[in-house]
Amino acid sequence: MEREEKAVGFRKETVGRLLHLHFRDGRTRVNGDAQLLMMEMLNVFVRETAARAARQAQAEDLGKVDVEHVEKVLPQLVRTGRRTQTAAQRSSMGSVPGTQQRCTGLLLSPYSFWISRGP
Repeated sequence: MEREEKAVGFRKETVGRLLHLHFRDGRTRVNGDAQLLMMEMLNVFVRETAARAARQAQAEDLGKVDVEHVEKVLPQLVRTGRRTQTAAQRSSMGSVPGTQQRCTGLLLSPYSFWISRGP
């Protein structure tokens, strides 16, 4: 319960719905710890976005953060696409050596979090 109190800002139901948007199989379930982790990741992402947008506004000698500042820093924070896993990542996941796995996901710089695995 202590961890639930620390991860405030996003409702568990909202995070669950966001996660399910990226699942290929509608029967996929997310346990409570995974939801709490994602809630914390989203909190970190939002705080980091706000901090970088504030620094961007300061760099432009403005006293107020506007949506344009957020738009300028988002490319630094979000990258989507397909990335090939390294050999270490494949072996840690129990993959067959010599096969290439690809991940589709969300990369939060400097934090990495894969939402789902692709074929």
